[in-house]
Amino acid sequence: MPTGRNLGYGRAANLGIARVRSEEVLVCNPDVVLDVGALGALSRVLAEEPDCAVVGPRIDNPDGTRYPSARSFPSLTVAAGHALLGPFAPANRWSRRYHSGGGLSSQGGPAGGSTSGTGGGEVFEADWVSGACFLARTSALRSVGGFDEGYFMYAEDVDLCWRLRRAGWRVRYAPAARVVHHQGLSTSRHPYRMLVAHHRSAWRFARVSTSGPSRALLPLIAVALTGRLAVLLAREIARRGVPGRS
Repeated sequence: MPTGRNLGYGRAANLGIARVRSEEVLVCNPDVVLDVGALGALSRVLAEEPDCAVVGPRIDNPDGTRYPSARSFPSLTVAAGHALLGPFAPANRWSRRYHSGGGLSSQGGPAGGSTSGTGGGEVFEADWVSGACFLARTSALRSVGGFDEGYFMYAEDVDLCWRLRRAGWRVRYAPAARVVHHQGLSTSRHPYRMLVAHHRSAWRFARVSTSGPSRALLPLIAVALTGRLAVLLAREIARRGVPGRS
């Protein structure tokens, strides 16, 4: 369905979801390749768990390394530590925790045990799974209004899973279903735009998901994200040159 321009990931996905007439819908990037049997394994999880809204597969990089496609929602401390120290010391403990994956849930850790029909692999509870590829229950997506189109790119998957879980749905991770993601094309073509989009999305999710006394920390989060963006933009300009100059 031609749109004439880049609408952003969530908005484009919503247009496709609106046309779906089946009970299940696969949401994935165009540069994802599914292993034989992966889609069936994901579908069986939804069939066996009526309260599951989204199930994500194991996502591998082209070199065979595993992408952390299932994660827990980061605490404000972890998010702030990652924002402040990540550009300077990527191996710091907050960044390691921020990027940790493997089917984690902040409400109890790995859960679930074996699920029949998934090739013998365990299916885990997750707070959120990567929007690069997941199978969803169409009615569940529609019950929360689909993706929040206020996110142009990045964090729309975190936000969607957060809203689904608040609505009583579960999010699962099935590592027996494997896909390979040949990622990075949009980022390499538009590095400055993607950096800005990334930090805007992080700020948006912080605003919508933070409640109670923790909202007093939002100004500090804004400062941390702005500083992080400035450092990363400066690095990119030093590497590539000023945008628009030949």
